[in-house]
Amino acid sequence: MPSVLDLLVALNPWWSNKPFEAGIRRENYFAKIQKYLKTTEIVVLTGVRRSGKTTLLFQIIDDLIRNRQLDPRSILFVNCDEPEVTRLDNPLETNRRDVYGGDAAYLILDELQTIDGWVKSLYDQNRQSAPHWSGEVNAVHR
Repeated sequence: MPSVLDLLVALNPWWSNKPFEAGIRRENYFAKIQKYLKTTEIVVLTGVRRSGKTTLLFQIIDDLIRNRQLDPRSILFVNCDEPEVTRLDNPLETNRRDVYGGDAAYLILDELQTIDGWVKSLYDQNRQSAPHWSGEVNAVHR
């Protein structure tokens, strides 16, 4: 069984400067999301299955790294569909302790609807960070 850190490293290839697929950029949707990236607002992407919500999240990650020059280790992506994710109490805390010790970090959760209670719990514990969420409910938070 992989450690929590091993799981997070596998889900976040940009921490090791490995390439990742961000798909074809849809500027209309991306521009609407982009204006929230500097806030601590929780951004939730909703939509039907296979409509591109996860792809938009990877485009946000790509933009944060390439255009905003953020440290890739400050961006934590968690796919809540991964069975091992249920072991994570606070993935952002694991990221801060073992990967990135800076203050501001982006927490990007995909398929968040699969984990009961995470949104409120993570927001309450990490108010200085902004989450961004995805999936049937997709989210991004910093």
